[in-house]
Amino acid sequence: MKLFDLHCDTLDECFDHGGNLALNHYGVSLETGRALENWAQVFAIWIPYTLSGDSAWAYYQGAKALFRRELAAHESRLTQVCTGAELNAALAAGKCAGILAVENASAIGGDLRRLEQLAHDGVKILTLTWNGENEVACGALHSTPRGGGLKPFGRQLLRELSALNIAADVSHLNARSFWDAMQFDVPIIASHSNCRAVYDHPRALSDAQIRALVDRGAPVGLTFAYLRSRQGHGAFAARRDRAALYKNTAHFLQLGAQNTLCLGTDYDGTPAPQGLETTNRLPLLRDCLSRRGVDNTTLENIFFGNAYRWFMRTF
Repeated sequence: MKLFDLHCDTLDECFDHGGNLALNHYGVSLETGRALENWAQVFAIWIPYTLSGDSAWAYYQGAKALFRRELAAHESRLTQVCTGAELNAALAAGKCAGILAVENASAIGGDLRRLEQLAHDGVKILTLTWNGENEVACGALHSTPRGGGLKPFGRQLLRELSALNIAADVSHLNARSFWDAMQFDVPIIASHSNCRAVYDHPRALSDAQIRALVDRGAPVGLTFAYLRSRQGHGAFAARRDRAALYKNTAHFLQLGAQNTLCLGTDYDGTPAPQGLETTNRLPLLRDCLSRRGVDNTTLENIFFGNAYRWFMRTF
């Protein structure tokens, strides 16, 4: 199976708790990726919400250094890609095409000059907030003020992202910040967000937001995060999770997302549904969606094609 996953937090897990990308007990590893025919993986550096200023920048630098070490240690199996040409070369060589992202623009510590360093490091996607408030905007949860939108610093940042050809990730934004960001001429992505119509949660996207992303040709990553209330366990919970993934898929498609719906698992950032705990188990999700009536062309686009084409035309 071909896979282009728009979001995982495995790099953070390795940085915070030890381990490497080759062989680990996390959701994503080069070993479990052997089961895939072609594989592009966005590795996000999540900046903890407790960090700001220079401490947030130092955290980013530490996690980036780990990524560099992993690239050097496993160069026969993993390579960083920043352009469409590099993506094609990595896939042709049978390597995991690693794409670097940053989750939470607190990473730059309120200093726009640091964006150039992100670009130099090959960061291609920047999630503007996490769930709370930072220098850029207000997130979907715990924002003060809750209804606040994009801040003046955030407006400057989005203009700089456009110049540096870094995509702005609108996952985790509150509604006002989302609509503010959509006014800018910058590559937009919602790397890991589901449908509010399926599970009414502030981290999910409304139908109007999904339609706006579709109209823009912006990819949206179907995710394991906030599928439903996490009540129950065992086989019953697993069935409910897979049913929720199908319901989100069907709703996205109903809103016209055939050419923009992708996969953004959020492995190692949220509990994976039972039976889908690691990358090599994702063919089971594809089979589940197929049994429920999603056709093969659409599945190919969700699991690989839509994200691949977006990356090729954007970078």
